[in-house]
Formats: sequence, structure tokens, C-alpha cells
Amino acid sequence: MEWDPRAARWQQALQAAHRYHATHGHLRPPAGTVIDGTDLTVWLSRQRTAHRRGTLAPDRIAALDELGIDWTPGRGMADVRTQDAWQNRLDDARTYHAAHGHLDPPAPTVVNGRRLDAWLNVQRTRRNQGRLTPQQTAALDELAIRW
Repeated sequence: MEWDPRAARWQQALQAAHRYHATHGHLRPPAGTVIDGTDLTVWLSRQRTAHRRGTLAPDRIAALDELGIDWTPGRGMADVRTQDAWQNRLDDARTYHAAHGHLDPPAPTVVNGRRLDAWLNVQRTRRNQGRLTPQQTAALDELAIRW
């Protein structure tokens, strides 16, 4: 049997998905969730894309189906579904700001198991698209975000 590094990475990411599912009971991690070095949100998005294109192997589809993957979620990483989820990420930003005196974390910066740098980039995009509320913009401005 030949060792395939891509297959090994896929299995490692699947194990991260299993751990997330075991802890949370679902497979809808917030943006930037990193488990054992795998950005689970990005990995799941790539699996959905491969599934939609018909390029995801049947055994991989079955493995993700067992975990109850939602093949057609909202808007993926950019979709902050609730104010509570957004507030939790803002709290991560405040924690980072308090520790470092700025809000310009290098990639990848993980706070509370989630990538803060990725979330901040999403917020910049949302602001540029006019999709942040005035309150969200003000909260990030208080932390001197670099827009």
C-alpha cells in the first residue's frame, strides 16, 4: 500500500471534524475554527465545493453524511448567523487587543480555538460591502481595527 499525503491530510481533517461534532453535536463551526492545525470552516467549505462539482469521492461523502454535514449552508465563513456569535468573536478581538495593544494579528492567530485574523478579514469585507451594522463598526473602531 502506497502512502498518499493528500489522503492522510483528508483523514486528519475528518478526525478534526469528528472531534468538533463530538463536542458540539453538529458540523457548523464558526468562522476560523481551528482543530489540530486544521481550519475546519475552510476544510468543510472545500468539501462542499467538491461535492457540488461532483468530484468528492463517495466514501468521503458517506463519512461526512455520517456527521450530518449540511451540504448547502448559508454563506459559509462570511455568514455570521446571530448577534451572539458575532459578539463572541468580538470578545475574542477584545481579548487579543487587551493582550497586545492592537488589533492587527498575524495569520494564523487563534483565540479561543478560532482564527481571529480570518474573522477580522471577513469583517473588513463585510464593512466594505455595507453589511456591518453601525454598532458592529463602532465596536471594532473602539479597538482601532485597521480597515
